[in-house]
Amino acid sequence: MAVGMLSAATVFAQAAAPAQPAAPSPFVFKGDGGVILNFVKADKTADFEAVVGKMKEALQKSDKPERKQQAASWKVFKSADPAQNNQVLYVFFIDPPVKRGSDAGPAV
Repeated sequence: MAVGMLSAATVFAQAAAPAQPAAPSPFVFKGDGGVILNFVKADKTADFEAVVGKMKEALQKSDKPERKQQAASWKVFKSADPAQNNQVLYVFFIDPPVKRGSDAGPAV
């Protein structure tokens, strides 16, 4: 019985520990635009394009105006030239990024 009580005390002690601040998102742009380079294995481009297409479609169909704005400002380009190591380069241009609020930087 003492083991059960000890385990419960340990769980409560862990739950009471203060949360660590979240790491800043690499997808928050502090300027008036953003660029993301994506290197994709050549045999995975169809999968990548399918996921990007679903993400863009979800943003466009969202009821939230800021999501629709994100879809409109997000441009995706595929390089015609092969990148190193048999990869394909996809470039995302976000212009303008959607603003989060007065105290935060722009967000993708």
